[in-house]
Amino acid sequence: MVDTTILDETANYRITRHLGDQQHDTLVVTFAGQPGQMAEKGFGTDFALKNGYETVYVAQRYESHFQGLSLDAFQDALRPVSKSRRVVCYGSSLGAYAALYYGGTINAEVLAGAPMLPSWTGFQRPKYHDLMRAHIPLADVPKSDVPPIILTDPKEPNDILYMEGAIKPAFPHARYVELPYAGHTVLKTIEEAGMLSSVVKAVFETGEFPEIKLPTKGSVAWHINVGNEKMREKDRDEALRHGEEAFKIDQGAQPISLIIRAATALGDFDYVRQFVNDVLTAEHRAKFVDKVPVLKRMVARAFDET
Repeated sequence: MVDTTILDETANYRITRHLGDQQHDTLVVTFAGQPGQMAEKGFGTDFALKNGYETVYVAQRYESHFQGLSLDAFQDALRPVSKSRRVVCYGSSLGAYAALYYGGTINAEVLAGAPMLPSWTGFQRPKYHDLMRAHIPLADVPKSDVPPIILTDPKEPNDILYMEGAIKPAFPHARYVELPYAGHTVLKTIEEAGMLSSVVKAVFETGEFPEIKLPTKGSVAWHINVGNEKMREKDRDEALRHGEEAFKIDQGAQPISLIIRAATALGDFDYVRQFVNDVLTAEHRAKFVDKVPVLKRMVARAFDET
């Protein structure tokens, strides 16, 4: 039986406490990822409950990037359940950014998997030009006594840019765990290797991140990241090969994208047409091609070349 209580909510966020079969005094606070929705549970909730932790889930309005949740509002909502307790904030990507942004207000330890704020001004992304920005820089947020643990792939270009431009200047004393070719979805790569549960439980229980060696070579993330690296080096044949190897393992968005981009860059429109017509299902095309404007244009171009 899980007791669920909403600690605070507005049109921009919802903060929900879940208390189940509690076996630990540590409170686990998790955060929604991108794009977000006003849910009562999400990333990390079931894992924390299953392992005997009281947990709080912080949801954000769709595509708001937590800008509608102030530091004071977060602290006020969490104070009744976090006072005089050890707290761990845990998140991935946008949720990892939120864990770093808010964690210091309640002196929480933080486990941040590839933190990312998509609307960070350093990216200069037009789609976020009109986003309401209320957050202060990470360098100015309250800091916890214990430095955060931050996981990152040093081969991921956008992660490198954000890490060097925003994260490291704000958290110079953090423990940075670099996992090459794990991809931006570094926690997913750890999960695919069968290590996520033990790693996260170790952090929750001891505050320490155990030494791990990921068998990344040959994984989907490894093929995708090496393939993207080859694309940047203009070695399109090798990029296509890695896309094909990734697709053998996972017929998902990233392998499909890499294959179409590499084949288009090679000018091999026959390959693109054959791949779309004979390999991809109608569901694949609808979900992973038609909804991605750049891929949709590439495929249309390939068929125009007949």
